[in-house]
Amino acid sequence: MMVVTFAHLEEGFAVAKGNPRRIRKPEDIARAEVRFVNREPGAGARRLLDRLLRKARVPSSAVDGYERLLGGHLQVAQAIAMGGADAGIVARSAAIAHGLDFVPLSEERFDLVFAKEWSADVRASRIIETLEGRAFRRELASLGGYDTRQSGRIVTELKLR
Repeated sequence: MMVVTFAHLEEGFAVAKGNPRRIRKPEDIARAEVRFVNREPGAGARRLLDRLLRKARVPSSAVDGYERLLGGHLQVAQAIAMGGADAGIVARSAAIAHGLDFVPLSEERFDLVFAKEWSADVRASRIIETLEGRAFRRELASLGGYDTRQSGRIVTELKLR
């Protein structure tokens, strides 16, 4: 298998402009007055939240809205923008798109993975060339929260048994 970096993505809490609930760290979403909106099990944002709550020793049951699930970064940001929640984990670009403030928590690397034999295919070469290109990097970076400095870099070649 071949692993190629797509981009690094910054994830964090989307909060209302001015951060009126003063949410700065995972422990803050367990306060009684904070309404949270979550992602479905298996989503990267949900895994990040669960990891941060474990590290902070905050039980998920202490978070009002932990079971309130939405299907994507934009849906979470929209719920906050409409006043339906005070915080949720999103990509920075989703917070920006909805005019929200953003509290950074983590940077995650997103990769494309394909069979090594596909690397000889012209289509795979074009994908890598696109990822390496200035136009792609500029366009993705313009969304906010994406680091494209390593886009198109071959991370590793894996052998699966």
